[in-house]
Amino acid sequence: MTSPSRGFDRDVDDLLAAGAPPPISEDAIDRLSGSALQRLRRRRVRIRAARGVAVAAAAAGLILAILHIPPHPAPPMDRPDEVVVVDVPPQPVATQSTLHRLRRAAADAVALLVREIRSADGDRAEAAARLLASLGTSAGDAAAADLVDERPNESILRAILRGFLSRSDLSAERRIRDLLASDRAGAEIVALLESSPGTRAIPVLLAATRSDSVSVKAQAVRALASRSPSKAAAVFVWTAMVWGAEDGQDLAGFVADTLVGSDPRAIQAIASEIRRAIRTSPSGLRGATAPAPTWLDALAASLGTCGAEEAWPPLSAILEEVGPLPSAIEACGELGDVRAIPILERYLLAFNPTSAAAARALGRIRGRRALDVLLAGLRMMRFPPGKLPSDIRATRDAIAGALLGRREETIAALCENLLGSRAAPQDLAALIDLFPEDAVPEIARILFEVRRDVRPLLLRGLADVGTREAIAVLVRAMEDPRLAPMARTHLVRLTARDFGPRPESWRRWLKDPGTSEKV
Repeated sequence: MTSPSRGFDRDVDDLLAAGAPPPISEDAIDRLSGSALQRLRRRRVRIRAARGVAVAAAAAGLILAILHIPPHPAPPMDRPDEVVVVDVPPQPVATQSTLHRLRRAAADAVALLVREIRSADGDRAEAAARLLASLGTSAGDAAAADLVDERPNESILRAILRGFLSRSDLSAERRIRDLLASDRAGAEIVALLESSPGTRAIPVLLAATRSDSVSVKAQAVRALASRSPSKAAAVFVWTAMVWGAEDGQDLAGFVADTLVGSDPRAIQAIASEIRRAIRTSPSGLRGATAPAPTWLDALAASLGTCGAEEAWPPLSAILEEVGPLPSAIEACGELGDVRAIPILERYLLAFNPTSAAAARALGRIRGRRALDVLLAGLRMMRFPPGKLPSDIRATRDAIAGALLGRREETIAALCENLLGSRAAPQDLAALIDLFPEDAVPEIARILFEVRRDVRPLLLRGLADVGTREAIAVLVRAMEDPRLAPMARTHLVRLTARDFGPRPESWRRWLKDPGTSEKV
């Protein structure tokens, strides 16, 4: 090992002739610049140079660190273009000679590190990759960028990006912006910044939000939300406006990637930003009758397809600010969030052109609560079809369609209502109208379980059905002395025959092969 007491020039000579270096120390990067400049001060060289000399000195210090030549402790430079002035008598010849050696050492450092990255494995190659991107020379930056283009493994890529991100010069900023255009490198940059404390990462994250990659943009917005929810919300809404106004094909993926798993503060900030954008819209969206802009429809549709609970606050912001926007109502059904039920119930019972859309949306929300709202809407529209306005007729058809789509749930709910303390004729009528094939077996099942004052209602329903199966249930009802008179009355009306008060006589008639035709 070379002694630390040897002169700086001899150190450089040894470095230029060195072969494969030993393992790289962990703290080499942090001591890089300070080590090189401290050695220059010890040599009493007057330097009035900005970036060139400082970078070259850093490169020489880098190679010293790689070869484990112990550096003298000194704080690292805050800026790579810092001018260092040591007030000693000038030595022009020595200075020029030293600068030439330093610049040559910088070029050799790049070649040495590239060779190390391509030939070594594991931590050694990763450390060399990070040191290469930390150099700050144009040759080092170009070599690091070439390595990224070669699609190295994840560890090498991450090490190069760490090196660029550790710098604060304009060259590094340009390289980072170029790399953000790549899906792979951009995602890694954002991932590294997500774990970076403080606000220093905000400018890079803002640059990442301008990426053409959907995943990189969404990842950057999420990372930005933990530092500045308001900035993340502004980017989210701006992206929705731009992409939604075009074709919206990438908007759904961006919305899902951004919202799913996001911090609640960021979700609320996005909802607030949507409200602000709607209120300040030049078209005056709040309460307006004019069509909503394309981006708002596209955003509502994307929130619906997101399928996550985080999408509800932004979607509710659209509904509360704009009103019953058809695309937002449809998105409520697609999202299936129970928090949408109160708003959809208000739209449904308003019986206006948007009520049918609210009924369809409620039909897609699972659970008894949405089903009860649909049944309540159906109870309010028990009128002859010819007397219904077209909007209400469309709403009734939409409610019926939603209930038919949930057959088993609806039948169970209607029977439960009939068995409960608030049984209503509308529930029986809905059961018979919507499910004629299931109505008779269900009525037969609950006929003797419902309250006594509800049983005449069920008998009347069976008489309205009037099928052979309904008549068989009416005959069975004659076994109950309290129901027998009413059941017999319905049987006589249906069959135009009277076989007396005994159910056995009616059963013999039913078993007659020709009875089906007579009925």
